[in-house]
Amino acid sequence: MMPDDRSELAQIRGILESLLRIETYRELDVDFKKNPKLRKLFDLTGRATHSEIQKQLHLSPNIITETWGSWQDRGLVKKVGKSYQKIWRE
Repeated sequence: MMPDDRSELAQIRGILESLLRIETYRELDVDFKKNPKLRKLFDLTGRATHSEIQKQLHLSPNIITETWGSWQDRGLVKKVGKSYQKIWRE
């Protein structure tokens, strides 16, 4: 693979990840309108632990787990070990 090929692939990956972010937030907009704390939950997903999120947002552990499970079922997050992450790199 030539150096220019890597650069082009990195650009394509960046574009695809941007489109993925846009579509993910569009999909989650309904959830965010129902409960504004879910927006912050999504923002913290992959960056804070379950207990840190619980303390910050004052959400029950069940709400967090059920929400992540719902988002995983919809393909918006993925489970990695015991936690969840967004499906794109940050």
